[in-house]
Amino acid sequence: MPTFEVRTLRQFLESDQVIDCDCSNYWVCSHSGPLRIELAIQRLGWDFDFYERRTELAAHVYCSVCGKLRPAFRLGWKTRPAAYTGTHGAGAVVRSVLAAPERMQEWVEPGDWKVGGASVRRFGPRR
Repeated sequence: MPTFEVRTLRQFLESDQVIDCDCSNYWVCSHSGPLRIELAIQRLGWDFDFYERRTELAAHVYCSVCGKLRPAFRLGWKTRPAAYTGTHGAGAVVRSVLAAPERMQEWVEPGDWKVGGASVRRFGPRR
């Protein structure tokens, strides 16, 4: 399969990539969903360049849950590639905790953490 840069809405429709929208109302909604490219093509045309004019596209897109305009866009796949593992540590060797050496199983708090007595701020606000 030849590789090429997907830029226009026509290329997104024909490729295996999809544009995902994340609601910009972060603290309330946090809804996420795919952009309906067919509707974007009807409004903006086949040759609409996503990378150059995505702010113009964002002005026409709103959250289907809360109605907030201008979502954040990210690229995704219509179907996950076969090599997708779903973790940041793809290909990392997973080691058993039971096989860890004895020195790693015992935690010793560093001495400089204990310096300062009661005046040292632990976690959270000062009281």
